[in-house]
Amino acid sequence: MNSNKLFTLCNEEKVLRDPIHGYIHIHYQIIYDLINVPSFQRLRRIKQLGASYIVYTTAIHDRLSHSLGVYEIARRLCEENQSIRNALSEEEKIYVQIAALLHDIGHGPLSHVFEQISNISHEVMTNRIITEDKDIQAVFNAYDPELTTIIPSIINHRYQKKCVWQLVSSQLDADRMDYLLRDAYFTGTKYGEFDLERILRTIRVVNNEMVVKHSGIYAVEDYLMARFHMYYQVYYHINIRIFEKMFLAFCDRLVTLAKQNQQTELYNHFHELIHTDSIDRALYEYYDDSTLTEIFKTVINHSDDEILKDLASRLLNRRLFKEIPYSREKDALYNQLLLDNGYNPDYYLLKDIQTLSSNRPYVSTGKQKINILCTDGTIQEFTQVSSIMKSISTASLENETYLFIPREILK
Repeated sequence: MNSNKLFTLCNEEKVLRDPIHGYIHIHYQIIYDLINVPSFQRLRRIKQLGASYIVYTTAIHDRLSHSLGVYEIARRLCEENQSIRNALSEEEKIYVQIAALLHDIGHGPLSHVFEQISNISHEVMTNRIITEDKDIQAVFNAYDPELTTIIPSIINHRYQKKCVWQLVSSQLDADRMDYLLRDAYFTGTKYGEFDLERILRTIRVVNNEMVVKHSGIYAVEDYLMARFHMYYQVYYHINIRIFEKMFLAFCDRLVTLAKQNQQTELYNHFHELIHTDSIDRALYEYYDDSTLTEIFKTVINHSDDEILKDLASRLLNRRLFKEIPYSREKDALYNQLLLDNGYNPDYYLLKDIQTLSSNRPYVSTGKQKINILCTDGTIQEFTQVSSIMKSISTASLENETYLFIPREILK
């Protein structure tokens, strides 16, 4: 038996039921201990798809279930794929599983939209929580104190062996593979489905980098197109974008009032997280989707500001603005129309620019590319062997720009 505490097994294998993977299998005690720390359990209260439930009513799955799913795929890769097993040390296999489990622990409420109001990425907050949270540190110290630096180095792509962090975060990783399947399942769509088993079987490690066997090309094409369609049909659905812009307008109004010291007791310090250079981690972790809902309710019932109350009511009760294709003429027209009807255009004329080119199914970059192990033993970048992906990745895609305004103005 290995004397290293990192390899301590659970008294018996723990299994958690999961609609995507059947079961989540937990062998190591450190994984089970990390699952039970409060900062990880907080992810139960963060919806995986933010405001997507506005459109897809069953999209109420949480970041915790996704994180467990990412862990399960990473575990399977480390334990079932012979090439990966040979490439990683026994310690590195556990490092990968821990990094996969904790990779999203820094997410705020409403998922990615919260990053826009807090001026801090979930990756940065993930690093802070992993290195500062006393409960996580207690677990790390009990098994291996070096985990405090090792796990962030994997999440931040700094770990010396490239394939280690590629398993967690790359163009073809455990994170993307889980969220596509999970989000497709819970939105009731088919766009995100792909052949997970085939991909898991055809991944190889060559010179400490992840590659895919030539026989896995079609499975990877399917995976990339699934991601492409999920972005266009689900993640960037126009009504979700409207909700998010309305939420940003609500936050802007809240900050304006807070600067004037108007009823700040109603916001429970939420305004201190908006557009600030310094964020209190404890305050950040206090907020989840349910506390935002309470903010909306409190504002509706007790605020003296009609704009803030109206925006909160619209967000809580799904009274969304209407989208209008942007033009300068329409911008000026609706700006005046809002003024004539007593609306402040700063909060009721919202502009949204969607950069579509960034959501191509696959774009090769230096660190973020998929390499194919060809039958002759050579390694080629994916677009060199996939004519479909080469064509799509170089296609010219235009941006979409909309104005969002209250529907009643258009009547």
